[in-house]
Amino acid sequence: MKYYELEGLDISATLNDFLLTKCIPRDLFEHEVIEQGSKGFLGIGKKPSKIRVKFDDIEYMKRKSRLLISDILSMAGFTEIKIEISHEINILSVNIISDDHKVLIGRQAKTLDAIQFLIDKIMRDEETKNIRIVLDVNNYRTQLTKRLKEKTLQKIKHVRQTGKREKFEPLVPILRQEIHSLLKKFPDVRSESYGKGLIKPIYLIPTKKINMGNNNLSTSPSSIKL
Repeated sequence: MKYYELEGLDISATLNDFLLTKCIPRDLFEHEVIEQGSKGFLGIGKKPSKIRVKFDDIEYMKRKSRLLISDILSMAGFTEIKIEISHEINILSVNIISDDHKVLIGRQAKTLDAIQFLIDKIMRDEETKNIRIVLDVNNYRTQLTKRLKEKTLQKIKHVRQTGKREKFEPLVPILRQEIHSLLKKFPDVRSESYGKGLIKPIYLIPTKKINMGNNNLSTSPSSIKL
């Protein structure tokens, strides 16, 4: 939820202007007057009302992303699809179910990444910039991310044991983000990306805090929530 505080002499007009400016559907907001204003006498002593607005930004993003993805795929000739959307904190996971999943994913997931890039560009909005959309097809990326995290844990273990950096093959931004997020749980190993373009390798590097004599690695897949 997002909250706003508005001021205006005419409550109805103030709310209408707000909704038009923000392009917010009427059924996704609630409001309450927290301080009643006054029109004064002959324009003297006017005092605006104060209004608190609550906006359901998550539901807004669900509707907007579902409609946008449906339109894009329909124009591309994909009509028999189902879209599943789940929400966790500030992440919307959008899973497209289709018999044509191999075409939608593409070789090395390039088609899926291209659709993801397009969705990110179109959905970028000042009001919902903190909400991240993760696009998937038939849970392909979910399974790939799970394997990637398991591989990351093994590389973290190797970095801790040897004190040497480990390198991942070049990855698209959304997969690099998964590794960077996972590394936040391990203060003795950091991740860095180098290179130009969208596809870059990731390096796992020991920090100064690493203890070569520490065998308490705690990097088994069962010890981390994937």
